[in-house]
Amino acid sequence: MASDIKIIDKNTCALSYIDALQGLIASVEASNAAPYLYPPTRSFLEGTLGKDMSKFFVFDGDQVVAYAVLKHLHELPDYLAHLDYPGKHSAMIYFTLVHPEHRGRGLNTKMTALRVAEAKKAGVKYLFSTVHPDNTASLKTLQGVGLTAIDKRIMFDEQLLRYIMFKAL
Repeated sequence: MASDIKIIDKNTCALSYIDALQGLIASVEASNAAPYLYPPTRSFLEGTLGKDMSKFFVFDGDQVVAYAVLKHLHELPDYLAHLDYPGKHSAMIYFTLVHPEHRGRGLNTKMTALRVAEAKKAGVKYLFSTVHPDNTASLKTLQGVGLTAIDKRIMFDEQLLRYIMFKAL
């Protein structure tokens, strides 16, 4: 059972985990467990392992079985720019992956609660996330920590339908 969680703060890069993260993505993609996944390019993954990202790894032994990010914002990304919130005190619950064999064990719930706690600790005032409307597990998890849907729109180059979720901290 996966239980070892490692949190790497927003000021520390974690590029040494890129191979483990690519392995996790390969497992998720092979099972078609996440049809709405961001394109896992190396530059995207390096970005999620970089600064301004609090990184959450769940291990089962030495294998990474889940990964999540809290993205600390300086300004709102284009897809949130229409909202009337400052980016300076904002963050996003971002990029969550759970290995298919470890789903249904509450790992997303645990990582999401940790991200909310990390956001509060960092002085974040506005917390956002996006989720595909059909991703009922992630939607339920986000709602469980108090985020609510405030918009629904087509986003990203892949033209994915997403709910924009929000919580004031």
